[in-house]
Amino acid sequence: MYTVNNVTAQVGAGALTLHDGDVMRWQFTLYGYGCDLGLADSCWESESYFSQVDKTDLIRGIGKGKTATATDAELATARTTAVNPAATQQQVTAALTALNTAEPTSAWVRLTTTAQGQP
Repeated sequence: MYTVNNVTAQVGAGALTLHDGDVMRWQFTLYGYGCDLGLADSCWESESYFSQVDKTDLIRGIGKGKTATATDAELATARTTAVNPAATQQQVTAALTALNTAEPTSAWVRLTTTAQGQP
């Protein structure tokens, strides 16, 4: 099944129109048509087995160009957190904050050289 912006879609994927900035998540469910995914609206009016935090902004942050300034470790943490169904809101917030506050790095490096034969 899939969600768009952390809401279970009510139509087949072929009938859905995505808009700029939407986050579509494909998730595999084993039981109860999503009861095992922790989504509030996916369990046919029954209780979900657990509550999953909203990772829409984190996934969107991973996909944005500004993550080019994030370190490999920050990106790895964000990706690991995004795919962890038991991630807490605190972990999601920390990973997103790290992506959003990453320091820009320069792609240009100034090389200083001396002319051949000069000291």
